[in-house]
Amino acid sequence: MLPVAFGRRLLRFIPFVGAGSELPEGLRLTADGYIVGMPAETCDSVITVIASAPFAESVSAEFGLKVGLGISPFLSSALADGKVGEGYYANVDNTGGAASVSYAIKDGSALPEGLTLSVSGEISGAPTEAGCWQFTVVASADGAISDEKQFTIYVYEPAGSVTVRVPDPDGAIGRAQEFGATLGIVGIALGAAGLAVGIAATVVAAVRGRRKK
Repeated sequence: MLPVAFGRRLLRFIPFVGAGSELPEGLRLTADGYIVGMPAETCDSVITVIASAPFAESVSAEFGLKVGLGISPFLSSALADGKVGEGYYANVDNTGGAASVSYAIKDGSALPEGLTLSVSGEISGAPTEAGCWQFTVVASADGAISDEKQFTIYVYEPAGSVTVRVPDPDGAIGRAQEFGATLGIVGIALGAAGLAVGIAATVVAAVRGRRKK
């Protein structure tokens, strides 16, 4: 709150003395309209301030004042990635499990399908859909001002198993041979080492060529 001047008259501010209008312990109102200090207690109240000036009628106004506990409820690190259908666990809590702090998903925000958030900050379950999920968690505690933070979880399809088909494992000199493969996810390529002369592995997960002497 800033001082206001009317002509040459400078307003002075004083707190109203009365039940329910006191400033929290550790704070004070200066004559030029600033609330300063370090609060020693929490509060959520309305205080009345009186403004006066020489040769002018005093006026008063009410102001809301909320002082909460200082907490750092969230982990600063990013959350681990997940895989579709596999168990997932993470914890957003940074208070060491303090009983007074509880966590919830902010309205309009959502976790990946298949995951849930407990009141103690634990994210668990098995995601059912791949994608990038951004959501906001709200932390609250008795006597504290609520805090919130946005997190991101990347959910990937699991790497599928590779099944190799070998029609003729011995091969034959001068005859084309193919070693196919069935993959569980698009984008995986097979490689090979120690192939015979004339045989090469392709990036489409097949081995082709003619064996030479």
